[in-house]
Amino acid sequence: MYEMKIRVPYNDIGADAYMTETGMINEFQNCCTFHSEDIGFGLREMKKDNLGWFLISWQVHIYKKPFYGEEIIVQTMPYSLKGAFGNRNFRMKSSDGEVLAEANSIWVLMNLEKESPVRVPKEMKEAFGIDEPLDISWPDRKIPLWDHHEKVYDFEVSFMHVDTNGHMNNTYYIDGALAVLPKDFCSKEIYVEYKMQAKLGDKVIVAVAQKEDRFQVVLENEEQEIYATIEFA
Repeated sequence: MYEMKIRVPYNDIGADAYMTETGMINEFQNCCTFHSEDIGFGLREMKKDNLGWFLISWQVHIYKKPFYGEEIIVQTMPYSLKGAFGNRNFRMKSSDGEVLAEANSIWVLMNLEKESPVRVPKEMKEAFGIDEPLDISWPDRKIPLWDHHEKVYDFEVSFMHVDTNGHMNNTYYIDGALAVLPKDFCSKEIYVEYKMQAKLGDKVIVAVAQKEDRFQVVLENEEQEIYATIEFA
């Protein structure tokens, strides 16, 4: 297990000064990237070998949002490294040990030049190690598509969205989806299936459907090819 202790920063909070959903996911992402840095497979080393981890699934359970400036502990546990795929759990806790959020994620190691999956090298597996997974029954990573999504808005992927892997960063898909939810809706569960990369200059169309107290948001291009499907409950 790898962990980092931080205070909730200003850029991770919303208008109510509580950490946002994407703020929490941002810190999960920071935790695993810093883990990679600290074991010798950080950004510079991966770039030299034209490698990058692409996220293909988020499954997040939020129990309580921390407040601005609050001290929190973010933990990550890689529990499977097979072929080109890596599975990680995450946990966020208060300084006194209260569990605030837990998550599951699936990643694929990619050759950035060829844009194709590559097997996780033996030395990387040994450096990461394998932890016990969280005792949580997560749903299947593939999200069944609902009917009758209604388009709400669209946007163009700009320089501000693109990360070091050359595509729109994972959390911007979630931000784009959150924008179409009711203002008073509070997410307790977030499930994301990434299907295709949105790159600089691409048009992203955001559409939503609702079933009782659940929402499904689809981000797609003009040819109706899906970038990501996201469910909120």
